[in-house]
Amino acid sequence: MIYIKTIKFRGNIYLSTASVIWGMAFVAQSKGMEHMGPFTFNDLRAFIAGFVLAIIIIFRKIFTKNDETIIKTPKKTIISGGIICGVLLFFGTTIQQVGLVSTTAGKGGFITALYIIFVPIFGLFIKKKAPYYVYISVVISLLGLYLLCFKDDFSVNIGDVFVLISAVFYSFHILAIDYFSDKIDAMLLTCMQFMVVGLIGIGPMFIMETPVVQHVIDGILPLLYAAVMSSADGFTLQIAGQKYTNPTVASLLMSMESVFAALFGWLILSEVLNAREFIGCVFIFGAVVLAQLPNRKVR
Repeated sequence: MIYIKTIKFRGNIYLSTASVIWGMAFVAQSKGMEHMGPFTFNDLRAFIAGFVLAIIIIFRKIFTKNDETIIKTPKKTIISGGIICGVLLFFGTTIQQVGLVSTTAGKGGFITALYIIFVPIFGLFIKKKAPYYVYISVVISLLGLYLLCFKDDFSVNIGDVFVLISAVFYSFHILAIDYFSDKIDAMLLTCMQFMVVGLIGIGPMFIMETPVVQHVIDGILPLLYAAVMSSADGFTLQIAGQKYTNPTVASLLMSMESVFAALFGWLILSEVLNAREFIGCVFIFGAVVLAQLPNRKVR
């Protein structure tokens, strides 16, 4: 029992760390988008993340002979996992970025957060059950995210629709990661999925935009943070953490990125949290704590 709790705690730490990194990434993405379009930013971000992880994997294989993290997995499983997770991640990140062009950040954050309720709903179809209090925490977290992110009148436009669709893809991505995380090494799966995202994004990048080298150079620092820290490190932590955590709890922990985005926005961009937004943070924190209560049915 102690071992199970320790493993669960480790997974929660991984996912919580990922949410901090992703929260900071909102600042980096805002700065990066000042120099390049959404398709260019997403595609270069994916390729850089994939190459960084590939280099790490190569060095790990060279210098580590009996590393348990190097899992011998059939190539068919590695390829299928990378393609499935990569395709879902591509649609999630790209559609969200396009949607944010014509909707506000507050509304976009709230709508995107709906993936935390899509996960348990879609999880029922693959027999992924969760304790009743997890679903209560989903409702509480949605209320918290509403207070934190929802600032304008809720009017539906094409941007809102795009962001809502991206939330569906993010929920599918979480469930796919939950399925493949026990079968494929976390770093290898992350590398594969970002290479897939990059390859798919080449076409839209050149069709929808005109990448300029100087613009990329001007925004290189936020691009590198988004690629190395948010993508390479963050998604590796996500995959590793989901090995030990229920997918619904994982989505709740990862939704904390909204709180950290607000925090870093205050620290770095001088954005001030009002009383309503602060109460939203409290609700989200309470929901995360509630979701991690031990399940009495687990032996």
